Amino acid sequence: MTETTFEQYSDTFIAAFGKLSSGELEKVVLSRIKKIPFNTKEILNYLFYLKASNTNAFTYLITSPQTGTWVGATPEKLIQGTTGEFQTMALAGTQPHDRLNEPNWSEKEIHEHEIVANEIEDVMKKKTSDYSRKERENHKSGSVVHLKTEFTFATPDVTDFISALHPTSAIAGKPKDLAVNHIKESESHKRELYTGYLGFRRGEESHYFVNLRCMQVHKDAASLYLGGGITKESILEEEWAETEDKAKSLLSPLEKMQNFAGNDF
Repeated sequence: MTETTFEQYSDTFIAAFGKLSSGELEKVVLSRIKKIPFNTKEILNYLFYLKASNTNAFTYLITSPQTGTWVGATPEKLIQGTTGEFQTMALAGTQPHDRLNEPNWSEKEIHEHEIVANEIEDVMKKKTSDYSRKERENHKSGSVVHLKTEFTFATPDVTDFISALHPTSAIAGKPKDLAVNHIKESESHKRELYTGYLGFRRGEESHYFVNLRCMQVHKDAASLYLGGGITKESILEEEWAETEDKAKSLLSPLEKMQNFAGNDF
């Protein structure tokens, strides 16, 4: 998989910005690929460090002839719970995590988040009268912090809700169909498993997550999939920087693992 250059990302951003400025799109999520060296023999060790660094995420390692090998720590809950009560979330708006200061959210970030939250609530209104929307709050995930709005709801058919919710504007855009078409036409790479969903069922329990903060592992390298929501208030350099911040959730555990291995006791 070829790495996305800044020039390629810039071209994609400019094409999207034209549609955002004209009102054809309200939001679109653009992604890029970042390539890094990676020793596949260390993947289980890396998974340990990844999990320790992303305690608020669903951490996984999967491999198959159809998909190849993927590892990730996704913070975005699609559906989780039991038959009596399920949860989902709107997760959009991102800043680097600062241990000393609370994030100061811009109007652009709040607007980006509310698009997602309102879209999920629209699905709730169509599918059930038994739901509640919590207050917006901060949600730390690895090296970044997001805006999060949680929903609880009841349904006898989880599959039907998944079909209605996925993909949300947190990973596609608004209007959904136009955003998805724009992504397919403009991105120079295929997303593969990125922004799909994964998880499991166990009895009456369901645990499904949107596949973010993930990378595909190759023979001696890895492809990190990174994205962010673009609106007409977006600035190119800031959006690129946001993807770099998100990459740190995958890179920081790798650096810790390598530093520990390099210590001479």
